[in-house]
Amino acid sequence: MCLREYSEEEIKEMFREDGIEEGFEQGMEKGLEQGLEQGLEQGLEKGLAEATKRYVVLLLNKGKTTEEIHDLLDIPLEEVIRIANEYK
Repeated sequence: MCLREYSEEEIKEMFREDGIEEGFEQGMEKGLEQGLEQGLEQGLEKGLAEATKRYVVLLLNKGKTTEEIHDLLDIPLEEVIRIANEYK
């Protein structure tokens, strides 16, 4: 069918629907990108926290003090103490 065969209202409706569909697709794409970025960021943060915890526990097992671990890993003493208390 040719565009001339549609009324002005039908043509407007088709373009409106196309715009809604295009907007929906763009919104989904943007949402997916943001979700992936946020998920990656959260995953990296969680991985770093787990690695830090493992190193603190490892160093505690090797006889290091919380102050020595704080100096070696360059992380806040309060965090080292918190991990050490969780480990006990």
